[in-house]
Amino acid sequence: MNGIYRVVWNHARQTWVAASELANSRGKTGGGKAGVVAGRAVGSLPMRKVVTAMLALGLMGGAVSGQAQSAGGAGALGIAGHGGQGDGGGGAGGESSPTSSPSAGTGSGSNGSAGRFSGTGGGSGGGVGQTIASTQTITGLVSGGNAQNGGNASAGGSGGGGGGGGAGVLINTGTLSSAGTIQGGRGGDGGGGFLGGGGGGGGTGVLANTGTSLSNTGTIQAGDGGNGGNGVTNGGGGGGGGGTGVLISSGTLSNAGTIQGGNGGTGSDGGSGGAGGAGVSGSNMTITNSGTISGGLANGGSGAQGDAIRFTGGTNSLTIETTNAALNGPIELDAGTVVGTTVSTVSATIGAAVSGVTLTNAILLDGSTSALTLSSTNNFGVSGIISGSGNVTVSGTGTLTLSGTNTYSGGTTITGGTLAISSDGNLGASAGAMTFNGGTLQTTAGITSSRSIVLSGNGTIDTDGVASTISGTISGGSNLTVASSIRGGSLTLTNTNTYTGATTINSGATLSLSGAGSVAASSGVTDNGTFDISGTTAGASIASLAGTGTVALGTQSLTLMNASGTFGGTITGSGKLLTQGSGSQIFDGNSSSFTGTTEITGGLLEVGDINTPSAVLGGDVQVDAAGTLRGHGTVTGSVTNNGTVMPGGTVGTLTVGGNYTQASAATLSIEVSPTAASALAVSGTATLGGTLAITYDPGTYSARSYTLVSAHSLSGTFASTTSTGTSYLGTLTTSVTYGANNVQLVLADAVTPDAPAAPVVVAPTDTSIYTAVGTSALLGAQATGAALLDRLDHASAATAGQPDGWVAATGVQTKVEGTNSEPGFQTNRYGFLAGLDQKLGDYTVGVSAGYDHSDIDEQGTGDSGTIDTLRAALYGSRFVGPVSLAATLGVGLDFLSQKRPFGDSTGTAEGNHMGQDVTTGAQASLPMRFGDVTVTPRVGLRYAYFHANGFGESGAGGEDLNVGTDNVHSLQPYAGVTLDKAFGDAVKPVNVELRLGYARELLDVNRTMTVAAQDGTGFAAPGTNLPRGYLTTGASVTLHPTKNMDVSLNYDTVINTDHASAQQGSIRVGYQF
Repeated sequence: MNGIYRVVWNHARQTWVAASELANSRGKTGGGKAGVVAGRAVGSLPMRKVVTAMLALGLMGGAVSGQAQSAGGAGALGIAGHGGQGDGGGGAGGESSPTSSPSAGTGSGSNGSAGRFSGTGGGSGGGVGQTIASTQTITGLVSGGNAQNGGNASAGGSGGGGGGGGAGVLINTGTLSSAGTIQGGRGGDGGGGFLGGGGGGGGTGVLANTGTSLSNTGTIQAGDGGNGGNGVTNGGGGGGGGGTGVLISSGTLSNAGTIQGGNGGTGSDGGSGGAGGAGVSGSNMTITNSGTISGGLANGGSGAQGDAIRFTGGTNSLTIETTNAALNGPIELDAGTVVGTTVSTVSATIGAAVSGVTLTNAILLDGSTSALTLSSTNNFGVSGIISGSGNVTVSGTGTLTLSGTNTYSGGTTITGGTLAISSDGNLGASAGAMTFNGGTLQTTAGITSSRSIVLSGNGTIDTDGVASTISGTISGGSNLTVASSIRGGSLTLTNTNTYTGATTINSGATLSLSGAGSVAASSGVTDNGTFDISGTTAGASIASLAGTGTVALGTQSLTLMNASGTFGGTITGSGKLLTQGSGSQIFDGNSSSFTGTTEITGGLLEVGDINTPSAVLGGDVQVDAAGTLRGHGTVTGSVTNNGTVMPGGTVGTLTVGGNYTQASAATLSIEVSPTAASALAVSGTATLGGTLAITYDPGTYSARSYTLVSAHSLSGTFASTTSTGTSYLGTLTTSVTYGANNVQLVLADAVTPDAPAAPVVVAPTDTSIYTAVGTSALLGAQATGAALLDRLDHASAATAGQPDGWVAATGVQTKVEGTNSEPGFQTNRYGFLAGLDQKLGDYTVGVSAGYDHSDIDEQGTGDSGTIDTLRAALYGSRFVGPVSLAATLGVGLDFLSQKRPFGDSTGTAEGNHMGQDVTTGAQASLPMRFGDVTVTPRVGLRYAYFHANGFGESGAGGEDLNVGTDNVHSLQPYAGVTLDKAFGDAVKPVNVELRLGYARELLDVNRTMTVAAQDGTGFAAPGTNLPRGYLTTGASVTLHPTKNMDVSLNYDTVINTDHASAQQGSIRVGYQF
């Protein structure tokens, strides 16, 4: 068909129509991509209107015109009639009337009238074979009508263009299952003349409307394009484009059969051959393929193959379901459509339902917004070349292997699974970034890459037993992991990288830095493989070091800028290790082969914790003024102390293989318990000076001596000795003595040997946090019981057939002041309680459950604790005359913890344990109504019992205590009155309530527990008393947004009449089912 057309909306007819325009050129056509015209129209217009327009234009096969002249109109739809005449191509023929046994379309258009410039009319378009408007199955043959040839021209004229082939099937609505054969009509040949007419486009096999579905187990064959008409030398017509096998707009295709695009027509006498039609084309497609999808061949079957699948717009997916499935021809993603300044994205996700699938097809990404996602839970390969300006994303959980030398320039993103490559070229143009948002990049052969890497999310590079180098910049805020599935793989970084996340080296892998290469200095390195900085020009800086691998320094320096964590591996080389910051870095490995120097410029370095006395740090150690060296292990070289050295950290021995020198401003810190003391064991000479600081742990002491320093030879003395806890030594006297090769601490009796002094007990400090945690738990239990009894003041909305549910969220701050010289504390508690009421005869009964969390901070000590409590309770009430009687019974399971930090390097004593509480209460109240005001006096009795299990602390060595059980009882009679006033009307009622109450604690308010030191000495651990009196007041506003729902906002306070105060806010929602 010849002609240039505009598709316009006819308001009178309420349909799309084609309007012809006079061509500005008479050049040969027919060599373009014939199958694309219809595809692009489908992607840009509402489908039902597009189909009408396509029928009018004879474009079912995407015909490409020969000489550009005016077209005839369309035949009537649903009638096997003729198309209108025109001086260009003829219009499309009408559709055959559908039958129960579908047959080929028989529509045919009339020849056009004589063309301009003595040209001849174009051939008629073929009709549609069948239209589907419901769920239908085809098992036979359905064919679109073949188009008529263009007319031959008289002398000096131009041949007419061939008509477009008709579509085999149009799916208007519904679902088509095809086990038969569907064919698109052949395009007509161009007519001969001085200039040959262009061949008509082949007809589409199946044209699927929006929201339709096609399942194919048979054969779908698009029509071939018509051949170009003969002309004078180099004046022949172009071949028509092959039709599209299946053309879809927002639909679903399941193919287990064969889909074939039409071949392009042959060009004549210099005319271009028609392009092969796509196997499948369209937008917003969901495709599953276990059969064969092929593009047609150009130029009568002798040229290039058309696309197997072409994605023209929207969001698409292709799933390959078997290893035998075939795609013949390229896969193409069009460039997006420009609307204003925005370019739409054309995306397609391709995956495999089984392992072992490899795509050999070329994949074309036509625009920068062409987005290809390769996603599969199975192993999947792509060996075809991916080209264009679009981008590639890898997702899923399987392994995707790219093996082609790809040229796409939009970059690669991994969001999940593994992307395996053997060359940097597999990732496209080197200018395209590699972005991690999860997932793994695996190098199955050694690669060298200069592309940039972006850590938008965590990423892993798996070197898979080979050596690879990255010279591009690694940026982003997430974490990098270096792994090697086959042991021995290595990754070398040569650039100054700017990412800020943590770096992890897995077992069997090596991360090497070379030249200016770096890792994130603001985060730590977890090294379970090998971290090699020996090839750097200026060493490396990281925040901290952890893991069990190897650090190879060579002659370079490694700086731990915020040294913390535990490293149980090996340090090698002769370079320098610097630790900075205020944290605690522990070395628990054997680094005896390290011959360099370790400098502690700040924070704490521990060589061997209490469980790893075999730890060894080779080389010399220099402790600067702000640094601390401690530990139970060995330093093989010499130690120069300008700061603090703490043998053990808890009671233990630090061994120095060389000499020990202590400067005048430095400190040797020793911990002493009743049974042992920390010690510094020096193999060489110990040169002493500065301060000896002794800390006495809790326990029972008697006269004895301790060796604090031992050395091959001893020089100098400590300028001063300080002690913590000596005031508790009673009559014992302390002295420091110096021998030829040791320093001893002597505890001696102040009386004669005939009358030795009694043992002296050194008590622990800061033990009141234990009772503070228990008191907080008890007050929380009492508050929960009081809340339930307070609720039972009010008549429940529950009936025998309609239960009443409610939930309350509460936040409360409680301050208990110190008594008996013990510190007070503050508790911040928040949680929820929910319940369900049911009427049983005269009784209202209910069950409730809840959770609350408490944070306890003790005043002045820095000690703290937490409580997490799960609660459950039963409650009930009934009226006896005008008096309401109510009772509750509740239980709680408490998860308790507390911390006692010590200001020096001793650490923090921590303990976790369990507790249980039981509450019960009874109450009598008398609601009295005075108009819209209700006054309710009430009296009652509340009881609570709290028990905490005993536990042992850890983390502070000799300061750790064994803590006994905690048992505390509370019995509180109380009285109160509430005043409730109703406002509003029956539609939107509002209630305001004021409360006043007083409770009195009757039982013992003294709080004391027992603790034991490490040597078994027992101590009392008192805390501040329980409050005796509680004066409370509060107010509530209750709204009734619906007749079944009420919402209450509440505020209550405990006025400080004894030594406690509290403020509480809550919101409660009730609903009657």
